[in-house]
Amino acid sequence: MSALLIFVGLGLLAYGGYSALVLPTKPLARGESRRATQLWATGVLVALAGVLALVIGVSDSLVGGIVGSVVLGGVVVGGGAYQWKRMLTKVEGR
Repeated sequence: MSALLIFVGLGLLAYGGYSALVLPTKPLARGESRRATQLWATGVLVALAGVLALVIGVSDSLVGGIVGSVVLGGVVVGGGAYQWKRMLTKVEGR
């Protein structure tokens, strides 16, 4: 069961990162900031779900799972905030 959670977590994390970093670029180029925001938010949420599945699959203890979720979730949210600032800079540059 834990191997399945690890596999699913890595897949969700990869897809979420792709959705948050790569997919919003085309709608931003066309001036569709609402669609770009939707893709970004969906990507961040999917990546957080992947982090949760990955940590549950890897950790054996409750404390390790909580610490891992907080740390990796913070990394995902920090990366999402950085990407959000990049998106705002692209919109301002027009």
